[in-house]
Amino acid sequence: MTDANIDTIAEIMDTFDFEKVQKVMSFLNWRWAGADAGVPSIVQIRSTAHNLLTSCLEAFEQAGRPPEGMVYSTGGLTARIEVYEDGLTELSLLFYVDCIERQL
Repeated sequence: MTDANIDTIAEIMDTFDFEKVQKVMSFLNWRWAGADAGVPSIVQIRSTAHNLLTSCLEAFEQAGRPPEGMVYSTGGLTARIEVYEDGLTELSLLFYVDCIERQL
């Protein structure tokens, strides 16, 4: 993994609102399978997010940077790499409470 990729992950981790995610999870009594004490802590959420971002980026690079991008997801958190027509590649971290998609 390049220094630029490490910096990108660090920037996402520094700016993502993990406290808000934990508040929503607490409000919804959102529990992860295998979580010891119910609703995941901010430390657990941050660790999972970092692992998703790292794994997604490593898999994307190992697959030869496929044009369809890459998605890793668990527990409501999603790490996504999108590749745009102009060649721009974007790494994002999302937290989904509800989502529906339909192919057109």
